[in-house]
Amino acid sequence: MRVCSSFINRLGRRSRNYFSFRRPTLPRGSGSVIITPSLRREIRSWSRCLSFTTPTTTSQLTRLLLRPLSTNQQRRSQCGMSDSNTFFSQLLQRNAAWADRVGTANPDLFPRNAKGQSPQILWIGCSDSRAGDGCLDLLPGEVFVHRNIANLLPYNDLSSLSVVQFAVDVLKVKHIVICGHYDCGGVIASLGSKRLGLLDNWLRNLRDVRAKHKAELDQITDFHDKVNRFVELNVIHQVHNLKKMVPVLDALNEGRIQVHGVVYDVATGRLKSLDVPDDPNAQDYIVFDSHHTLE
Repeated sequence: MRVCSSFINRLGRRSRNYFSFRRPTLPRGSGSVIITPSLRREIRSWSRCLSFTTPTTTSQLTRLLLRPLSTNQQRRSQCGMSDSNTFFSQLLQRNAAWADRVGTANPDLFPRNAKGQSPQILWIGCSDSRAGDGCLDLLPGEVFVHRNIANLLPYNDLSSLSVVQFAVDVLKVKHIVICGHYDCGGVIASLGSKRLGLLDNWLRNLRDVRAKHKAELDQITDFHDKVNRFVELNVIHQVHNLKKMVPVLDALNEGRIQVHGVVYDVATGRLKSLDVPDDPNAQDYIVFDSHHTLE
């Protein structure tokens, strides 16, 4: 079949309304072209995605290109922008409905939150979308939150250090919960050797945990069980890191704070409390006040 190249170009432009990748375009003014088997397969794939019948003749192809888009197709043809705008509008609508619902059930909640916050809990968790503090079933204003990949507390991370200091010294939280979760992507990545770019610098903290517990982890043959145990060991390690921070150390010595290590099971939605052993090296990290000696 021989058709005008401008028709093929128009079909390509029309298909790009539905795809992010670029379809090849024939040069303008190239006259008529022959529909080769490969080009016919290309047109057939476009037609299926556009919910059109595959054209077999020039007249059918002409009608295809001149056919107006349906309402649904017009909505989809906005290069994804209208879908994104619609999605965000729906989020705003859901937020309004949520605010009305929560405000009705707790009339003093939002006015009270507008005056300040006094949470009892600092939640340190993973950024994973499945494992947030929502599992505690608490209201806005009751939990102060810090989340990052694999719920880490490196000694040189200014973000987590600032959150901890503010929560302990300013907000006076009474509980700090470090929550890992099974099936953690960061833990899984740290068990492998694939290069991940900038993320490798962050996961170095996890690899340190892996190296420290290499003998135990190497004895676990089932990969799923190894990941889950690594998750638990990481939580224990981060609890030890937390207790080496000066604000937490002081609060613990004064008896005004408790630290908890837990793991969230994404398959059940349940939290598992871990038995965190004492850090045998904790005394080596104590930082004294200026009036103390180093003897």
